[in-house]
Amino acid sequence: MQTTTLDQSQREQAADYVLNQLDDAELAAIEQGIKTDAMLRLAVQELSDAAAAIAYTSRQVLPPALAGLKVQTAEITEKVASKPDSGTDNLE
Repeated sequence: MQTTTLDQSQREQAADYVLNQLDDAELAAIEQGIKTDAMLRLAVQELSDAAAAIAYTSRQVLPPALAGLKVQTAEITEKVASKPDSGTDNLE
């Protein structure tokens, strides 16, 4: 059965499918719908493309705690690297 437009429920199911948020029964139902409904198939493809574009173009932001840790690690690394004798001779 092919429809000309998707209702709200179908749009939500398509979004949930793309975001991998469906249980087994819902997954089976939408996969069957994708096989038979060109509009649903198109909606899923467009949502998948949009999700991929967001994932590839968005800037990764570290949580504040990790960002601070990254700064501290860089400062420690810089201090160790600037010392003439970093103490590696004592490790043998």
